[in-house]
Amino acid sequence: GLELLKGHTGSSPGRLLDAGCGTGGFLAECGQALGFGLAGGCDLSPEALRLAGSRAPTALVAGAVGELPFGSGQFEAVVCGDVLQYLSAADLRSA
Repeated sequence: GLELLKGHTGSSPGRLLDAGCGTGGFLAECGQALGFGLAGGCDLSPEALRLAGSRAPTALVAGAVGELPFGSGQFEAVVCGDVLQYLSAADLRSA
């Protein structure tokens, strides 16, 4: 994941959304390695979001990847790791 982002961030990485951030491990790694100006995370699990908040100082919201509570163009990069295979066909199209 990080290697793919490194090639596309440029000198000013901007804002990153981790859709399905879980406990925030990848968010913390991205913030340290790539220096994103703002990282956001979204996950269905309140417990996971609490842990994510302790790992990475970032904007976290509860929600489904098929119904993200963000407008278009708010992030320069979106990652969604180890999530899509668990979605229904309808939710996958929305995501």
